[in-house]
Amino acid sequence: GFAAGEGATYDVTGSQTEVGESANEFTYELNAGTKAENYAIVGLFPKSEADFSKLLSAYLNKETDIPSKSELEEKCVHCSEMEKRAADAERDSTKLKQMEYMVGYIGKVCSGVISGVSKWGLFVAVDICKGEGLVRLEEMKDDFYYLDEDNYQVLGFHHGKAYKLGDPVKVLVKKVDLQQKQMDLAFDE
Repeated sequence: GFAAGEGATYDVTGSQTEVGESANEFTYELNAGTKAENYAIVGLFPKSEADFSKLLSAYLNKETDIPSKSELEEKCVHCSEMEKRAADAERDSTKLKQMEYMVGYIGKVCSGVISGVSKWGLFVAVDICKGEGLVRLEEMKDDFYYLDEDNYQVLGFHHGKAYKLGDPVKVLVKKVDLQQKQMDLAFDE
């Protein structure tokens, strides 16, 4: 057993009885004589010095299994992979909802900000939902445009017009593809 508060001695039964509200919180059943009490041990971050003493004592008395380094590394890799999958799923669902919202704006002009430049065109984040769409360079017919990577801009060869990262623009929503989660835009000039 281990000492806990005001001289009482508790024994950890070692069985996990339920998972708490937090992913790191597990509730273990503690026995004090004939009286059973529940006590939460939150990961390795106890709430008080007394909690820390109880947790440390349980580990030192081998009342709790300490995972090996390889087991911890395996769990860390698993957690990292799950976190990446969750972030990817969140990003995909957000993008889908943005595109679903933009379907109602096909054929309409919206304001936005140039959020990216590439050799294919300019990415514009539309102000009303922050969904990104692409204005393709090949569809910009007023000049021959090329990418100036060093200055994060697209320049017109003949007239010298520049579209820079962060510039506010007006765009026409031409097409929204929900399967690909993509939006085609054109400058409204």
